[in-house]
Amino acid sequence: MQNYNTQRTALLAAVAVMMGAMAASADPIRVNVNGTPVNFAGTAPTEVNGSVLVPLRGVFEAMGASVSYNADSKTINATKGSSYVVLPLGSTSATVNGQTQTLSQPARAVNGTTLVPLRFVAQALGGYVDWQAASSTVQIQTQDPHLAALPAPPGHGAVTGQVTGVVTNADPPLITLRVNGDNTAVPLNSSTLILRSEPGQPGVQSPLSEIRAGDQVTVQRASDGSAQSIIATYGQVHGTVKSIGRLADGSRVITLNDGTTVQLEQNAPVTMNGRTITLKEVMPDEHVLVRTNPSNSLGYAVVVNPEHGQNQPVGDNNFPPGAGYPVGSGPQITSFTHNGGREMRMGGVLHAEMRGTPGGTATFDIPGVASGIPLAETSPGHYTGDYKIPSDIAVSGAAVIGKLTQGDKTAPLLQASQTLSVDSTPPKIGAYSPSRSATVENDRPLIYATLSDASGTGVDPNSVRITLDGKDVTSDATITPSFFNFKPQQALAPGQHEVRVRVADQAGNIQNAEWPFVVSDERLISAFDSSVPGGQAIDAGSKLQFKLAAKPGGRASFSIGSLAKDLPMTESSPGVYVGSYTVARGDNLKDAPVTAKFVDGAGRTVTKALATGIDIAAGAPVTPTILTPADGGDVPKNMTVSGKASPNATVRVKVDYTSKALGGLFGVNGSAGTKDVTADAHGNWTASDLTLQTNSLFTSDRDTTFTVSATSVSPNGDESQPATITVQGGKAYAHRAN
Repeated sequence: MQNYNTQRTALLAAVAVMMGAMAASADPIRVNVNGTPVNFAGTAPTEVNGSVLVPLRGVFEAMGASVSYNADSKTINATKGSSYVVLPLGSTSATVNGQTQTLSQPARAVNGTTLVPLRFVAQALGGYVDWQAASSTVQIQTQDPHLAALPAPPGHGAVTGQVTGVVTNADPPLITLRVNGDNTAVPLNSSTLILRSEPGQPGVQSPLSEIRAGDQVTVQRASDGSAQSIIATYGQVHGTVKSIGRLADGSRVITLNDGTTVQLEQNAPVTMNGRTITLKEVMPDEHVLVRTNPSNSLGYAVVVNPEHGQNQPVGDNNFPPGAGYPVGSGPQITSFTHNGGREMRMGGVLHAEMRGTPGGTATFDIPGVASGIPLAETSPGHYTGDYKIPSDIAVSGAAVIGKLTQGDKTAPLLQASQTLSVDSTPPKIGAYSPSRSATVENDRPLIYATLSDASGTGVDPNSVRITLDGKDVTSDATITPSFFNFKPQQALAPGQHEVRVRVADQAGNIQNAEWPFVVSDERLISAFDSSVPGGQAIDAGSKLQFKLAAKPGGRASFSIGSLAKDLPMTESSPGVYVGSYTVARGDNLKDAPVTAKFVDGAGRTVTKALATGIDIAAGAPVTPTILTPADGGDVPKNMTVSGKASPNATVRVKVDYTSKALGGLFGVNGSAGTKDVTADAHGNWTASDLTLQTNSLFTSDRDTTFTVSATSVSPNGDESQPATITVQGGKAYAHRAN
């Protein structure tokens, strides 16, 4: 214990000496934890009265601690393993594992960020701290490895985040990610495929060394949670330096001789010949290469005088745009493109082109759709081919991958920069009002219909065309992706009228509908009103009540946009009909029309709408549960899935698959089919004949992982979080959403 206290005293004394050294530096202060830069989204580290203050949350979370804030007591709580820290704002003392520790400066909130003295980090979590004066960088090394304690990202399949580190000396190696504000880790395996791409450029196979902290990546995970593939996306700016300046907020900016300017992130490291330097050491006319974040164009890594094979932001294959890729001893693909930039539909033709080494055999794959599609060499090194989209294909965001072989040698796979989505099902038009052949007693009736596209690419509101009695009235209508409505500007004459509607989805699939209605000058309905408050959105659990005054002895019902159709109303007293609707989770509509339908004793049908629509905002629907197949049960090729949901809910069951047809390297987000079923009054639902057969596409179903998901779908198309089961090799493993 005495030796430990002596070491800690020496450590804190060393940290105190560092404070003075840092105060003399005008460069932005950078913080690395276990070699990984800590990116501070808000307030950066700063110097106050000779002490360096660092954002507590950013540093503690990078060290593997969990941080929370109690607004009532204005205290910060942090835990890491058995260590527990309580830190009151504005106080010069904190509690660490029950012992009081004194701070050289009180913890303070600056622009919503809590700043604490740097040496408190050492006191609280036992980190080793090293100050590198040349680069104004604080290096923090934790006493115990925390990487293995980092959780995996939530869910299954693909996950997107920002790289915080690549750990190659772990077993297995790890890539650590910042996902939705949380620190996570994904293990790698021996066959993990690495692709890198610049915005608008194809992905190219690359070594793991090209993945750097700050990269935006999409990781496709296998069923065991390891990374099947990693696709890193980043930009590059390179040229010779004209000047280096500072913005009003303190951010540094590099201006190149060609006029290009690059703003740097606060903690962007600068390296030359493999060593860390400061920006003030960069001279005019020196060549720099800056790696940038495509989402905000900020530079997060700078290399000065980069040379092939040195420590560069882009790794070993650093070549200026347009220079192509290096030609090695084997065949090479220099470009691969296709024309599927938007959603395609049945019968469409996907045209692909590849450029690379002449005299090879070229093909391309659409994992989850087709493989080995031939490309013909139309001129030396130029390969082209077409693929006609079949009628039974539905995929979203599928990769298109080029392959080139020459003899027994194969070029690195190249993924086209654009993915492919196929939708062959047209949208639906329903819930007409006035209903088909109905009679209305209003010469300017509200005319509307609901629009939906199930699990397709979505309704294109700009495609909607509406005519009334042959006249285009589209410009008079309110059009949304889930419904349209309009009122005629002029009174309609008594008699029959006709509405025609045309709508397309985002893939161009077209649906048409037409229906007649009759305007009458008789009056069977005298009034229709509701208890719905005006000017405010209605949330889940609210009970909406409606009252219709009409001829006694008839039958009445009401409809609410796409949410409710022909709900019965009861004749509470002669000529007075009442009905109600309780808003459920997932009910979301803006300006939804409400219409009553009345049938008198003679069978005459009339409708009447409320003067204004209603707004409903009730969040996402309730997630269903999957009860069968049982966890670990055997699953036949034609599977039946059953479960529980809200009474009478629509449940969408979808079968996706991830192929290992390319040696287990690529994850595939293909779809084997979608089926909508309706739960009964007790919430029970069943989806039968879900096909798991894919031998027509891949060598063996054992090479394919199937994911069956179930979501509740509201009448206006909103979906709940999914419940899923994963099936592989005839076994099922359940993963139910919370």
